[in-house]
Amino acid sequence: RDCQPNSKKLIKLEEEVIVNYILNLDLCGFSPTYIAVRDIANRLLATRGAS
Repeated sequence: RDCQPNSKKLIKLEEEVIVNYILNLDLCGFSPTYIAVRDIANRLLATRGAS
């Protein structure tokens, strides 16, 4: 079923943006930090106007 849990805040496209960011970092030989991933997620949510 296509039911999203209440705790899920990001939509599929936003998740893909974060995954692509992480994969690009990996290609460059870098590891993502928790803070960087959290900040990107928060910016995506803010852009969409979600809380």
